[in-house]
Amino acid sequence: MCPFENNEDNPVEWNVSEFYKEDRDKRAVGPLVQMINSGLPDLKLAAIEALGSIKTKESLETLEKLLHDDDLNIREAAKKSYRRIRKEQKEDEEDKKKNP
Repeated sequence: MCPFENNEDNPVEWNVSEFYKEDRDKRAVGPLVQMINSGLPDLKLAAIEALGSIKTKESLETLEKLLHDDDLNIREAAKKSYRRIRKEQKEDEEDKKKNP
């Protein structure tokens, strides 16, 4: 699936989220940050959601900045993705303690 493929039901909606969620590849962080910086609200929201599935320092730093965005929808999406990463990191740490 191409990340820029238009959705048949909503031509404004982008499929980046599904593309990168499946990939979970840390190499996707850079392109996702570029999408967030694009200024296109729907693309930005999809990229924020996808970024929430990639546990990297850069993902967290980007999401932290978006917690102060002027747009409430962007702030809420960033908060959800940020919490998702932190929750997964915590679970990973607990697993390491149980299974050293």
